[in-house]
Amino acid sequence: MVLVARFIRLANCLPGSVPRGNSARIAVFAVAKETMLRHALTMTDAAFPDLAPRTVALLPLGAMEAHGPHLPIGTDTILAEAVVDAAAAAFRQMSGGLSVLRLPALWLGASQEHGARVGTLSASDTQVVESINAIVAGLARSGVRRILLVNAHGGNISPSRQAALEARVRHGALCAAVHWQEFGLPDEDARMPDELRLRPAQRRDVHGGWIETSMMLAYRPDLVRQPLPPATATTPPGPSFFPDGPVHWGWMSDDLGADGYIGTPGLASAEIGEAILGHAGAALAGVIREMADADLPVT
Repeated sequence: MVLVARFIRLANCLPGSVPRGNSARIAVFAVAKETMLRHALTMTDAAFPDLAPRTVALLPLGAMEAHGPHLPIGTDTILAEAVVDAAAAAFRQMSGGLSVLRLPALWLGASQEHGARVGTLSASDTQVVESINAIVAGLARSGVRRILLVNAHGGNISPSRQAALEARVRHGALCAAVHWQEFGLPDEDARMPDELRLRPAQRRDVHGGWIETSMMLAYRPDLVRQPLPPATATTPPGPSFFPDGPVHWGWMSDDLGADGYIGTPGLASAEIGEAILGHAGAALAGVIREMADADLPVT
């Protein structure tokens, strides 16, 4: 039996019913989508001992930052949840038992590069690491020591990896951090236009462009403002510098796009978003399966 801690979207709910009776012992997390800030755990403390020893806890990592005139500031948090939803649909089809504990998204991320934009809320890298550490500590005390950090914000990559290491050092936990874009894009999917399979089109789409806009059109089209804005004129300091090259540098969002987004939103479509979410969800489900099966000692 697949035990899934199900995320109930109070707005735009996914198909499925709220577990009742004995099935309500599965962890259920209700998230108030209208505010993106309230998380209500419906699992009692007495239910934690019933979790399987190889339970994998999923912690979505997002951010609250400007994404241009067409996307909400909670885009990264919404998309972290969207990828986990896609993974849930995929791992329900897997053979063998899985016990998955879904946590509310950590919505405050490291967004200093977007700090000049109105609406952006940011923590430092150190604060993000400590927030994750506090969550891992509570999970470890509750007997859950397999934690997967599911990230949808570039600024969280460094602190999430550091937190994963500290989870191992401090708590003996098996903790992994993945940004969904590390799974790549579904270039072989027929829904992907030829011009978007090319590396330059993907590199230049940094923030609020066709990738994120497509995912939002597939997952929460009601939150996408029309008409979509034009492409940004992105000019890094040199051809070797991000986003054109491999050299990372300390950029602010206004260095690459003056209106809070960096890319070409007008190329987005719901069909592309569905392809991306399906691809990322299937890949994430595989990682969850691997974490559950891993024989690495957790103490």
